[in-house]
Amino acid sequence: METIAGWSDEEIVRAARAVEQDPDLAARYLDVLFRRYQTRVAAWCLRWCRGREHDSADLAQEVFLRAQEKLAGFRFESSFTTWIYLVTRTVALNRADA
Repeated sequence: METIAGWSDEEIVRAARAVEQDPDLAARYLDVLFRRYQTRVAAWCLRWCRGREHDSADLAQEVFLRAQEKLAGFRFESSFTTWIYLVTRTVALNRADA
């Protein structure tokens, strides 16, 4: 599992999809990927929540849950960074509308 730290985001997404029938292994791949983006997503969420740390932490957790659910929707047409930002934005907007 240490070797995947050097993989591209896209390689990790492909690997996670390839082992969907093994949720534990897929989760391990996604854990590596999501750790890469944890700080960035947290910062985006903090901005969306206007500095309210508790709300932003809840939002970030929801973003990663939604990203895991929607990973099949990642079509490799843009970078993973762009895709995870769009997931963050969608979750934040949906939460604001609720």
